[in-house]
Amino acid sequence: MADNKQSREERIRILEKRQVEKDILLFSILTDAQFYLTYETGVNGFTQEQAEELLEEKGENVIDYGKEKPWYLKLLLSFVSPFNLVLLLVAAISFLTEVVFSNDQTWMTVIIVLVLVGISAIIQFAQEARSESAAKKLNEFYAEVDMTRGAVNA
Repeated sequence: MADNKQSREERIRILEKRQVEKDILLFSILTDAQFYLTYETGVNGFTQEQAEELLEEKGENVIDYGKEKPWYLKLLLSFVSPFNLVLLLVAAISFLTEVVFSNDQTWMTVIIVLVLVGISAIIQFAQEARSESAAKKLNEFYAEVDMTRGAVNA
C-alpha cells in the first residue's frame, strides 16, 4: 500500500512538472499585453490584495526538495552513471578475458578500471554535494528577501 501511495505521489509530481513546463512555454510566446490580461496584472505587478489572495490560494513560493536522501544512498547512486556503467562493462570483459579465460591471470586491468569507477563516483558525489549546498544557500538567500508591492527590500 505504501509503494502504491508513493508511486501515485510520484505520478502527481511528474504531472505537475509537465504542467509547469507547459506554463513556461506559454509565458515565452505571450506578448506583454497578453500576459497582463491572462494573469490579471499590470506593469507594476499584483496589487497587495491580489498578492494576498494568491498567497492564500497557492501557498508560499518555496521550492519543495522533498525528503533528503542519506549521504550513503547518494554515494551509492553516484556509481550509477552512463560513464561508470561503460567502465564496469570494460571491467567485466577484462575480468573474463584476463582472469577467467586466460592462462596468465592478470588482475591489473580489472583493478585499474574499478579504481577509475571509484574515482568517478567520488567526484560525482562531491560535485552533487557542492551543488546541493549552493542551491540551499541560494534558497536561504531568497528566503531573506522581503517583497513589497512595487519594490524589493533586502
